Amino acid sequence: MSPVQFDGSTVTLPRYSVAPDSDDWRVRGISIVAWGAMEARTKAYARAVLGEQLPRMGHVDVPVVLIPRPDNESSKDALSVAAPASFGGNVDDRLLGYVRSRDLWNLAQIGLHELARYSGWEIACTGIYFADGGLSLALNRDEIAQTVPAFLDRAPESPPLPTVTLDLKHTRSVLKHLGRFPSSKRPLSALAVTSALPSVRQPRRLDITDTATGDVIGHWHDGWLALDLPKHGSG
Repeated sequence: MSPVQFDGSTVTLPRYSVAPDSDDWRVRGISIVAWGAMEARTKAYARAVLGEQLPRMGHVDVPVVLIPRPDNESSKDALSVAAPASFGGNVDDRLLGYVRSRDLWNLAQIGLHELARYSGWEIACTGIYFADGGLSLALNRDEIAQTVPAFLDRAPESPPLPTVTLDLKHTRSVLKHLGRFPSSKRPLSALAVTSALPSVRQPRRLDITDTATGDVIGHWHDGWLALDLPKHGSG
């Protein structure tokens, strides 16, 4: 069994060699769901990578990456499948699909998402492109359930999480709700909304800080706003 590879900057999951149309694959394989623009993007990516080698029947390997997407509205454990960063464009420009939800919980439990810390937030692996335009992953549940924890056990000290750039609409949403919140007995100074990063799987908590005192007066997380505004005087 091949171990997870790490060259100091990129984590690469080993390729699982069983044919994706076999019974073994149907039991242990990890598949992708894609729709709309993702399907067309997959075909364009395969054409760019493979050129004249596009399969007329059967399937062929292509490089892809897994990207933790805790900003996904359906699941904080979401993993997108994308063209590598070297292909150009942001994570949505390169989006080819998502790992099916049936596999996400198990992948999160074995620590797969944590590999992103070591790999520029993108975990390299092998995709399998089919003649009909479909895409799957050359990964096996049983194999990575052993190789991923083994890598994390021997990995160097965990590097800090990368800075997560939050979409402006989220900050505006926080400030909009703050504007509606009943005022405290003391006036608030300018408020700062900053990203708190407790883990790979939940990097979207926002801290709301009173800039005059430096006090964190509340948090915004998963659509919920919680404020702790000290009261002065009676009432």
